[in-house]
Amino acid sequence: MVNYNSAGPAIQSLIQGCPVIVDETSLAYSCSNKYCELDNLIIPDRQQWYVEISHTEYTVDEIKSGEWYNRLQWAIE
Repeated sequence: MVNYNSAGPAIQSLIQGCPVIVDETSLAYSCSNKYCELDNLIIPDRQQWYVEISHTEYTVDEIKSGEWYNRLQWAIE
């Protein structure tokens, strides 16, 4: 799947196990292949990416309670 930056299609493709090629501004970039690898696409280990992508969106209640900060504090400090 080739996608410039729109998060939805690339993220859904990775979740479904489809290799992606995206721009470095995409949330899927850390799992992206490069154009020069077009003939040998891979699906990298996505475990860490799942953790990181799950921390990109929070509910209003999670923001108000500071739960987002508790999850990401280790990376900020």
